[in-house]
Amino acid sequence: MTGKHPFDGTSPALAEKWISPAGDGTLETRFRHVMQSLVTPGEGLVVAVSGGMDSVALLHLVLECPWIPRARITVAHFDHSLRRESVEDADFVARLCQRLGVNLSQKQWSNPYGRGNLQGRAREVRYQFLAETARENGSGVVATGHQGDDQAETFLEHLLRGSGIKGLSAMPVLRQMQLGVTLIRPMLFFFRHEIHSWMRVRELEWREDPSNHSDRFFRSRLRHEVVPAMATLAPKIREQLLATSTRMRRADKALAWMLEHFWPTLDIQTTPKEISISRKALVALPDELMVRILTRCSMDLTGDPHAPSARATMGFLHLVRSVVRRWHMRMKGLEISRSDDRIFLRVTSVAPRQKR
Repeated sequence: MTGKHPFDGTSPALAEKWISPAGDGTLETRFRHVMQSLVTPGEGLVVAVSGGMDSVALLHLVLECPWIPRARITVAHFDHSLRRESVEDADFVARLCQRLGVNLSQKQWSNPYGRGNLQGRAREVRYQFLAETARENGSGVVATGHQGDDQAETFLEHLLRGSGIKGLSAMPVLRQMQLGVTLIRPMLFFFRHEIHSWMRVRELEWREDPSNHSDRFFRSRLRHEVVPAMATLAPKIREQLLATSTRMRRADKALAWMLEHFWPTLDIQTTPKEISISRKALVALPDELMVRILTRCSMDLTGDPHAPSARATMGFLHLVRSVVRRWHMRMKGLEISRSDDRIFLRVTSVAPRQKR
């Protein structure tokens, strides 16, 4: 892929034109328009196919893009081994690829019940497999079937869990993966109901995941209960949630740019286990930038990519702006203190406790 892509997850004009189910042209025409901006002629492409409706639709739509050689398309199917039906899903994808005459790479997760967050680990090993498949097949691009409803539901899920700007940001249409591979999500400009109608008209088959219809799962309840209820008040709720998440992504990118701009002004001094910052420079910044500085320092010192808790963040902001010249607080993995005009962050193995 060469040059600057117009689809970077922050392009509102393009989003407004292409995400609307009532947009100009057929779904195939609109999809090809999106793909022309994402995949250069003759480039190899890995298509992630689970067997579900969205990914099967993605594969068929990709095959209708004449500038992508069929011989350079590889389907990648990752079996998480978390459902009894997963073997049948893998068989379905294998038969589909054989019928369509496309290459297939499959892998089964050998250790699905290890330590750590299951969903997080599953996502990590799946994307690793996709990136490795791309490299092995000489492809620089991986396409997944995330669509507009996924985007809207993710925004709502994160909103209900109290996420900040980053958590409410839209999934980007493209982003860099490991091994120098680019991930693209061309289906984000389409919604579930129009994909379903397109599949039905074409008489195409797919596999249903029973968990998508179970009210035991939070995401499923959002899809079948919350979003339809919201649609009675705002008929275009999906488009509106999608637009809001896109604006959040723009704001997040702007704040990230501002952080890089102001970072050299903070008079930062570092050692492997300590970072100190000029308090005068810090308090001159808006709260959100101070929080991002705290997050970045925490990640640099502890290696933990997660943002500090809301309680730790509020304590940090309060104490940094306080007239008290000496104080200290603890948060996960760190002790933070002020001594006159400098703020110190030090690595600690002691369990965090309340500030004092």
